[in-house]
Amino acid sequence: MHNHNSSSIKKNSAKRQRTYDFGDIVGLKVSDVDRTNTSSTILPCKIIDKYVRNGEFIYTVATKDGIIKEHFDSLTFLDLTTANFGSLRAINIDELPTITFIQASQIYTNFKSTETCKCFEMHRQCYGWFRRKSEVRILFVRWPKR
Repeated sequence: MHNHNSSSIKKNSAKRQRTYDFGDIVGLKVSDVDRTNTSSTILPCKIIDKYVRNGEFIYTVATKDGIIKEHFDSLTFLDLTTANFGSLRAINIDELPTITFIQASQIYTNFKSTETCKCFEMHRQCYGWFRRKSEVRILFVRWPKR
């Protein structure tokens, strides 16, 4: 009985999943990655590849800044196929670098750290790394003003 219920749930969920085609525009929620972002921002992406894994479609997407390394299922996307993203539709993916979803989100939201490295405050050469609550963030390498 358990296997029957499990398989019928999977069938019903597969019916609800939207399938996307190459070139479709979809959105990914940036707030799912960037917890410091208080507003919900949608990262527009273009479907550039799809394949089947365990009976589900898995998609590769690209932004105007790069091809996102991670792969996503259709439940992750917001449907933006009717939205007008002409520049995104026209991108040449052969010239794009591979980036992570976090990098794409930070580029799209113009991410800037609000903290200053202690090296910089003490007028020493900054090597660009500092720790905060067990997170490692990268800062730009800056030489102190003299």
